[in-house]
Amino acid sequence: MPLTPNPGTHTFGRDAYFMHGDSKSHPGSASNALPRNTATALKVVDPVEGDSHILAISRVCGIPFIDDAPKNYKAKALHAVSAVTTANPHIKARCLDALRKS
Repeated sequence: MPLTPNPGTHTFGRDAYFMHGDSKSHPGSASNALPRNTATALKVVDPVEGDSHILAISRVCGIPFIDDAPKNYKAKALHAVSAVTTANPHIKARCLDALRKS
């Protein structure tokens, strides 16, 4: 669901705010999809450059947490993405880049 900041809100240069739901029976599953089910996560990202799509690479591959990321999340995600052999090489490279920047 897209979120629109109130006029005049200082967003520190960020845009494209979204809220996603989660599972009551498996909380955190959506945010942890990348290191846990990497090949599938990379299949659903929007292959178009930019961040206008809810499944943009920066959103799927960046660290998506409002609170602190779980311990070692970034290292686990980098390892998982690096190990995938079935992903589109261009998407895989952009995902690794987004992870490193987050």
